Amino acid sequence: MKQQYQVVQARWLASLAPSQRSGSQAERFADECWQTGLRLAPDQATHYQTVMALIRWSFTACRI
Repeated sequence: MKQQYQVVQARWLASLAPSQRSGSQAERFADECWQTGLRLAPDQATHYQTVMALIRWSFTACRI
């Protein structure tokens, strides 16, 4: 599972420039991961929350 977390985080960081990252982009990204089978939880709601917890730091890091 840890490897899946790392894959999700790496894909997020590679997908958009820091200035383009937004909450709506994060939602789309979580949905794309779910649809392609990169699932961090057995149900979609928990998967969404887990993805957000993993990438949340990238929003604050780019604004500091």
